[in-house]
Amino acid sequence: MQKLPNQEITFSMPVSEKIYKEKRIFPFFEGLIPEGWLLEIAAES
Repeated sequence: MQKLPNQEITFSMPVSEKIYKEKRIFPFFEGLIPEGWLLEIAAES
């Protein structure tokens, strides 16, 4: 895999051949999940 400069998702998830697997969502992505009324709007669209 060719690594380009500044291509990391986060410091804790650099570009890699390794598959990232976790039982729960990484905190970085967990913070992007809408909640409450915003989740309802997202679910409807």
